[in-house]
Amino acid sequence: MIDVHRSTTTFLCRPCARRVDEDAPHDLSRQREKTDALVPIDVLRVDQTQVRLVDRHNATCATQAPASALDQHAQRWGPGMPYDTIMDSKIRLAMAAIKADDLEQLRTLVAADRSLATSRSSTSHPTLLQCLVLSGKHAAHKLDMARLLIAAGAELNESLVACGSCDNVEVAELLLDSGAALNGTGGWSPLEEALYWNSRRVEDLLVRRGATAHNLRIASGLGRLDLMERFFNADGSLKPTAGSINWPWGDLEVIEHSNFDEAGRRQLAARFSAWKNDRQDIINNAFVYACMHGHVDAADHLLARGAEMNVIPGGFDYAGTGLHYAALNGHRPMVESI
Repeated sequence: MIDVHRSTTTFLCRPCARRVDEDAPHDLSRQREKTDALVPIDVLRVDQTQVRLVDRHNATCATQAPASALDQHAQRWGPGMPYDTIMDSKIRLAMAAIKADDLEQLRTLVAADRSLATSRSSTSHPTLLQCLVLSGKHAAHKLDMARLLIAAGAELNESLVACGSCDNVEVAELLLDSGAALNGTGGWSPLEEALYWNSRRVEDLLVRRGATAHNLRIASGLGRLDLMERFFNADGSLKPTAGSINWPWGDLEVIEHSNFDEAGRRQLAARFSAWKNDRQDIINNAFVYACMHGHVDAADHLLARGAEMNVIPGGFDYAGTGLHYAALNGHRPMVESI
């Protein structure tokens, strides 16, 4: 039987999950400039050999803990290391395998602990499947790794939205074929994500599969004049179905529980709180979507409905007008039009 017990206290470097002691060379002077980057942990010993709970950061920090040792410690974490720290350390190992395009290493890790596919990280990409979508987009084995995580029970819907942020159309198609919700599960949809980030291949895939333009923002981004008109009443007011302003980072509650640092959460919360979400704001927001995708007719239609051409509306991380977004995405006819 493997003998696992606690030993002396050491430190775990929060940014890269490396142990800081004499066996793991580290720039302590730099870390001490920001002491909250160091987290005290209990060192594990397995058969008198220290187990490093680390990411494969580099050659001097590549020792991987046997899954059985980590599992035993996770079961008796009690007064020692918090469970989420254990999981974050294990998830980092799997993330390193994904980023290295190491299918066999990922297969080994998931076989030893299938909960890796369903666990959430508190410090990085929320799940391994999202890590694969975002950081493994160009990996040769990305589809095989995705199938591995899906078979182990990975959540699909959030990862489909993530595909829209980086135009990962190959994994998006696999997720849809595996049962991911085409229109999302409420709130921000995969199609909105694709429109926001100008991910044209994923946008085309979702539209071909039948994704709905269920608010004014989406209809404007697609240039669907026929659908846009349905969100207005006869007197020019907006119907409730026109929707409110939204964006990839969610509302205040979602922002508060995100993996952003404190400064990042404050910045996002301040922007979200500044939105008025009245008729004018919603139309201005939709106008930018029409401009950023080069739909001149849709932009003209919104201008006729009262959109303000030179206003920087809410709902975007990059503060710009419709003209800025049209130029950013290379839509010269739209730039010349407005």
